[in-house]
Amino acid sequence: MKNFNYIKLASALGVSSAGDGVRIVAIPLLGTAFTSNPLYISLLVVVNRLPWILFTLMSGFIADRFSRKYLMVGVDLVRGLLVLVFAISIYFSVGGIFSISIVAFCLGVGETIFSTANQGMLPDVVNKQDLAKANGTLFTIQSVVSNFLGPALGGVLFSVARWIPFLLDAISFFTAATFVSRIQASDHSRNATSSRMMDAIKEGISWCQHRSVIMALLSVMAVMNFAQSAIQSVLVLYVTNDLSLDPSWYGMIVSIAGIGAVLGGMIGPLVEHYIGFDRIMRLAVLAAIPIIAIVVWAYSPWLLAGALFLNSFIGLLVSVMVATIRQRVVPRSLAGRVASVQAFAAMGLSLPLGALLGGVIAAVFGVRSVFVFSLIVCSLLSILTAHVLSPKRLKAELDRLALEAEET
Repeated sequence: MKNFNYIKLASALGVSSAGDGVRIVAIPLLGTAFTSNPLYISLLVVVNRLPWILFTLMSGFIADRFSRKYLMVGVDLVRGLLVLVFAISIYFSVGGIFSISIVAFCLGVGETIFSTANQGMLPDVVNKQDLAKANGTLFTIQSVVSNFLGPALGGVLFSVARWIPFLLDAISFFTAATFVSRIQASDHSRNATSSRMMDAIKEGISWCQHRSVIMALLSVMAVMNFAQSAIQSVLVLYVTNDLSLDPSWYGMIVSIAGIGAVLGGMIGPLVEHYIGFDRIMRLAVLAAIPIIAIVVWAYSPWLLAGALFLNSFIGLLVSVMVATIRQRVVPRSLAGRVASVQAFAAMGLSLPLGALLGGVIAAVFGVRSVFVFSLIVCSLLSILTAHVLSPKRLKAELDRLALEAEET
């Protein structure tokens, strides 16, 4: 794609995601240096995800009220300074588990703003016909560097010195801010919404509520993420305890699933172009049922890895297409708030609640029962959304919303 503004945006996301991947590994490793209590270690993950519940909708208001470009630059500069100070404190052996939690929480807050502004800014950078390809590339870059390259590098750097991964993360924020600052694009966000935050947030929620196809897509993302989070929360126990496999198998299975996510991001634009979002969406929801059924009865690690590969492939394929459709049909003045509604439902609520419920079900009924529960949830989702996601109705509704967005 010969679009230098898009290249700058993709470079910023790639560099920042690499830093995120380094930090994702380094923070729990650093936590073990201060405590061996598993509850405290798990709380480091919780406090990083907590802002997605508390601040996502507010972030949507901010992204629609102010310049998205300068929000992204400002957020990354602040996060860079925060992590730089944190790296220095580690170098001088200052701080403990509490300071790690504070840093993780603050970075999570910044992530909600950056992510919402980034999704809202993309249609200002690329042409409408290029949105599918642009989203597919961004999702693929983010998946590769944050799930593979970043974590591997973070583990190596931490073994050299505890402060080095965080210094690299700070540099990644500053570099990403530099890339974004050089983007030249129109900005439809400034002064595009009410000055009252709650009224503006309600406007974004109301826009979604009054469009059944949008609510169906939000439900698909939320429910599928909920079910996947429940599975992921107990997968390590299933692999090591139920299947009695070596822990190295867990890493291999997760990596194979990650490859599926990468391929899903890469092929998403092609599927959307040659098959069509309207035709593939219901098939993707239906496909989750046999895939999770295989997970339920998979006693072979290779069969389990294959099922999770397909699961991740379809998951990111759907994510790319839903993001593209949302950017096409949502009025520019509402882009940040509608993106924040999706993020709140699909990430803020679904991921932590799915993980929590998965742990409770596993503790009471056993690990395999979590997979059965996820299978039931996805089956109900398929039944309840079958009418709204029928290809003919879906295409008609999306075409109508796209026309409304152009007239707004």
